[in-house]
Amino acid sequence: MSPPVTIYRYRQGTPWGASLGVGGIVVLWSVALWGAISNDQFWPIALRIAVGGTLLIVMLALTFSSMTILVNDREIVWWFGIGLPRGHFRLDQLLDANATRTSFWGGWGIHLTTRGWLWNLRGLNAVRLRGTRRSLLLGTNRPQELLDAIARARWTSLA
Repeated sequence: MSPPVTIYRYRQGTPWGASLGVGGIVVLWSVALWGAISNDQFWPIALRIAVGGTLLIVMLALTFSSMTILVNDREIVWWFGIGLPRGHFRLDQLLDANATRTSFWGGWGIHLTTRGWLWNLRGLNAVRLRGTRRSLLLGTNRPQELLDAIARARWTSLA
């Protein structure tokens, strides 16, 4: 079997991950230093909390700094930041795809909605993929490009 042919690849970035990460780290270290100054015996605990929290914030900022969507002649694949978490949808299981909008209350990230799982980095535009076994929404600020790529991929897979 030949390797999959990439038809479309788009990486959507956001400045929010880095901005919120830096803000969170500043608050975390400020609280830790305040606690250490207030109570000398709190210093070792404050240092561990600040270092652990900093590592967690950096990992979350790296993870949710971007979202990539790739369409090849076999499937649609998407992932956040450094490659995890990720998901895929096989084209032979796809019934239809259409552009839609999410609500502000629908939020961002990865979570279950009334229309299926939502994978969204930012914005309200999305493409809904409805398949034989599941339905999901992929957030993108270029929904028409993604729909065109899916149509090309489905046509390529038939040829």
